[in-house]
Amino acid sequence: MFLIRRVCKVERKDCWQVAKLLKDICDSYEENTGRGKATIYIGGAGTPADEFTVCAEWMQETIDANRICLLYTSEA
Repeated sequence: MFLIRRVCKVERKDCWQVAKLLKDICDSYEENTGRGKATIYIGGAGTPADEFTVCAEWMQETIDANRICLLYTSEA
């Protein structure tokens, strides 16, 4: 079993918007792939730093390679 964590480093003003986007992305993965429920959290809120971290983490049985397809189009 693996704990997978995705970390986004953002400015203070953007942290809640990024957290919502990560939640929407994780919800989509959970619905479409059956992946486990992700936990979204914001780090750095207790410090005066300008940079915050927004994290998504979930448990997963295996780690598979990402399958990204690139489409190239050319105009004739």
